[in-house]
Amino acid sequence: VDHHAAHIDSAFWPSGFDEAAALTLDGAGERATTVLGRVNGLGQTRLRTANYPVSIGKVWEAVTNWFGARPVQDEGKLMGLAPYGDERFVASFADVLAPGGNGTFRQDMSWFSYHTGAPLYVSDKFVERFGPPRRPDEEIGDHHRAVARALQHQTEEVVLDLARWLRGATGLRRLVMAGGVALNCVANGRLVREGVFDDVFIQPAAGDNGSGLRAALLVQHRKLHVGRGEPMRHA
Repeated sequence: VDHHAAHIDSAFWPSGFDEAAALTLDGAGERATTVLGRVNGLGQTRLRTANYPVSIGKVWEAVTNWFGARPVQDEGKLMGLAPYGDERFVASFADVLAPGGNGTFRQDMSWFSYHTGAPLYVSDKFVERFGPPRRPDEEIGDHHRAVARALQHQTEEVVLDLARWLRGATGLRRLVMAGGVALNCVANGRLVREGVFDDVFIQPAAGDNGSGLRAALLVQHRKLHVGRGEPMRHA
């Protein structure tokens, strides 16, 4: 079962929508890290795809690693820390991650080393600009908070830009989202408040902890053609 196809189906089938735009964002599947497309009961269409090592999810893993926390587990701590940070790094973090327009985003890999197998997921360049990595037992400093704020800010800008392009490209009023980055509730809140789509459904088990559910839903509906069932109203 294709990783991102399963992500999309896991959000579409429980949504109750007949058709929707689809946005998946995570660390990586087989190769894809971001997919923009559309989905209905007959199938999926991919309009844009980003592939590893370019990955918003991996950016979060890398900064979480730099922060002295556990990648793929503690990214939410950075999201929670972000509003306590000042704006000193917001402008410069756009050099790291930024909207690319036309359903894309820009990620400069010179800031990272996660794709090399290095124990520190960010490069010397990142450390020179944003400060030394934090030890797990070290007190959280102002520059840690500021990096968290910059990361969150640029993530929101990227998610909103991708969603706006997807709305225009598909002409659809409804959006389904999945993937670990789709659990960033602050970015999701902005997406809903700014009215990019009329309705948004986010799969509650959006990360890879929902892999079993994702695969089962795809096989059930695409391979076995089982009836749709009731929409998912709560987690």
